[in-house]
Amino acid sequence: MLKRIPYHTARNLITIISVAVILFHLLVLTGIIPYSIVWGGRLKSQEQMRTSEIVSLIINALLVALLWIKKSPRRGVQFTRIVMWLYVLLFALNTVGNLMAASIWEKVLFTPLTLLLAVLCARIATYKPY
Repeated sequence: MLKRIPYHTARNLITIISVAVILFHLLVLTGIIPYSIVWGGRLKSQEQMRTSEIVSLIINALLVALLWIKKSPRRGVQFTRIVMWLYVLLFALNTVGNLMAASIWEKVLFTPLTLLLAVLCARIATYKPY
């Protein structure tokens, strides 16, 4: 089933979603969006929020960078495959965490989003250019 998703489509969708997520976390970091709706509603202080948001920004930025530094699906295949499987695991665990979140926003909006990202990363991880 994963092979039905074209490699370039998966890469482009991951990029679009990740950039949107980066913008969302920047809005949380600047206080425009309240931090009570992220990280399962469990953040207790501004400092916890800053640390968590910076981690999220770095993870998403590295994902976008990895996909676009390596535009050719034939270069760095093994390294990309390993890293993509790590992202599949991360997004799968995040999906479970979102299901258990105190915030309804995370349950309704971010659960399907992280599940989609896990599937798209799995598509990148299973891609065989030869």
